[in-house]
Amino acid sequence: MINEAFTGIVFAKNDIPGIEFCNLGKELSLRMQDFFANKNMLPCMVEEFLSEIITDFTFTNADGLKYLALENIAILFEPDFGVNMDSFIDKASKGVCLFIKSDHKAENNAYFPFPDNKNYYIDLTNRPLRQIGYPVEK
Repeated sequence: MINEAFTGIVFAKNDIPGIEFCNLGKELSLRMQDFFANKNMLPCMVEEFLSEIITDFTFTNADGLKYLALENIAILFEPDFGVNMDSFIDKASKGVCLFIKSDHKAENNAYFPFPDNKNYYIDLTNRPLRQIGYPVEK
């Protein structure tokens, strides 16, 4: 498993005992429901709400691991939201272990939430990375 000293990004295929995942799509949608009508405000509000979510969902588990665990992160790629993925990943993983639950693992220093569309990705170059629960490829 991941020890309390690890800071970086962990992609996980399944739930992890002792780790509480935040459904980012649901949480962000709930916080933004009053702002969808005004597309001009969306990027500003999304940035503010993402900062709040990072704060509200950063925990320390029983093993002393400080973490933020997110699932359903595809919402971050909504063009109207204007999320700077590098900035978000840097903020979300600063000083903590950032768990991202996904059916798709990272490959070649990048994570593609939509494997058939290489236009949307998270650059993982120079970021500590681990992956758990994915089949080992031969």
